Amino acid sequence: MQKLPVDLQSFEIIREEGFLYVDKTLYIHRMIEEGRYYFAARPRRFGKSLMMSTLKCLFQGRRDLFDGLWIAQNEHWDWQKYPIIQFDLNTVSHDTPEHFQQDLEISLDRIADSYEVDISHPMLKGKFHDLILALYRKTGKPVVVLIDGYDKPVTYHLGQGETALKVARTNRNILRNFLGMMKGGAVAPHIRFVFITGVSRFSRESVFSDLNNLIDITVTDRYAAMFGYTREELEHNFHAHILRLANRSNTNENAIYERLERHYGGYRFSHEPVRMYNPFSILRALCNLRFGNYWVETGATSFLVGLLRKRNYNLSAIEQVPVGELIFSVYDLARPDPEALLFQSGYLTICDTDDPLYILSYPNLEVRSSFLKHLLYSFIEDLDGTERSRFIRLSKQLLAEDFEAFVNTVNTIFAGIPYNMKIRRDENYFQTLFYLMVCASGNRTMSKMLDNQGRMDFMVRPGDKIFLMDFKCGQDPAEGLNIIEGYLGQYRAQGLPLFLISISFDLEKQQIVDHKIEPISS
Repeated sequence: MQKLPVDLQSFEIIREEGFLYVDKTLYIHRMIEEGRYYFAARPRRFGKSLMMSTLKCLFQGRRDLFDGLWIAQNEHWDWQKYPIIQFDLNTVSHDTPEHFQQDLEISLDRIADSYEVDISHPMLKGKFHDLILALYRKTGKPVVVLIDGYDKPVTYHLGQGETALKVARTNRNILRNFLGMMKGGAVAPHIRFVFITGVSRFSRESVFSDLNNLIDITVTDRYAAMFGYTREELEHNFHAHILRLANRSNTNENAIYERLERHYGGYRFSHEPVRMYNPFSILRALCNLRFGNYWVETGATSFLVGLLRKRNYNLSAIEQVPVGELIFSVYDLARPDPEALLFQSGYLTICDTDDPLYILSYPNLEVRSSFLKHLLYSFIEDLDGTERSRFIRLSKQLLAEDFEAFVNTVNTIFAGIPYNMKIRRDENYFQTLFYLMVCASGNRTMSKMLDNQGRMDFMVRPGDKIFLMDFKCGQDPAEGLNIIEGYLGQYRAQGLPLFLISISFDLEKQQIVDHKIEPISS
């Protein structure tokens, strides 16, 4: 059984020390053969840095590291050694534009020193220009440029006020001028290959206006499986680890594959329905022999949650978001589009297409439950830890059909929220809070909410039972039952235990004051 490369991003270490590597060299070869300047955006922890490391080793001519991989078979590659300029902008200083520019200059000087060439130009753009020409003159080979995390010096400053926004804009301008140099007539003939990656996909006019010959493969069908794992790759490369997890979980391998798909799969980055798994979460789950939420990053999530709250975004709409193709490349620093941010950062993915529209939704249970918990905590941030965690019981209470306990738990959370003059405690607030509590408690699936004159209707499925819920202020619960009975048809056919729950909420008391339950025979 090969070792799992948990948190390893070095292709050299993975190959030399016998760690498991999922072969992506077919896509690398395709890129290099068909073009020269490329860009790709993917969510964090999706294999971008490992891809950069793989490209570096390939252009270093390290054939020994590629034995057994696609690109080493049938003489797909000539194994020449090329000079390489590599930047990881995730690691450079960018707290001020001055520091950002200085760190880029220092990076260029270090690369020049490593090749024993001199670049004395006083300006950043000139240094980059001179480095490419100097490397070409010394080696006689065109230069490879690899830039990872290109967007970090910009996106890091979003959501932190006007001063930080000015830093983001200035850093963006520095980046645009820096990257644009590679299209210049003096250096372009001496460039072998350029690959730029990041999380965000800025509009071409924003960052790449001076480098407008980039081939963007972010949402391209032929590169949809370049980052992350497919189901076939899981079965081919991880079968022994899947069996070990199945034995640990007292189940079979098919059940494990299904759980892995629900928890960590579902990502789709193209018009073609190619579904990808999050590699970081897969490796963590197989290493720890436990299904958990490994991927969500608190800092980035807090910014997104704050943006959604500030915009009064309809949180239930995140379950099904119709967007046009333009959403994949629009990124306004001053007023970022929530759907664009959610997609590019990995919290939403393409779940379906309805030309010319794409339908976005949560990719999997890990992302959905973690993100909804952060949203929920933003509503109940004043509660202590014990009170905040009560919502976790809701899913188990539904599954056990302990409806009185379910209502009591909801009311306890509502009662514990201190009064805040800044928050408008209207019907929509409590409906949204109820929706988040039920969603974040761990329920496996949920349909979109259907808003009908202030009514909130949705489906909850914890385990093997289905609950159709109606939440309304000041209504007779019997009326709510009549409404949701109209949705029965599509769920009755599933043959699972089915319950209707109608809840009446008193806005003045801020409590559930009445409810009715109706089990439906299949």
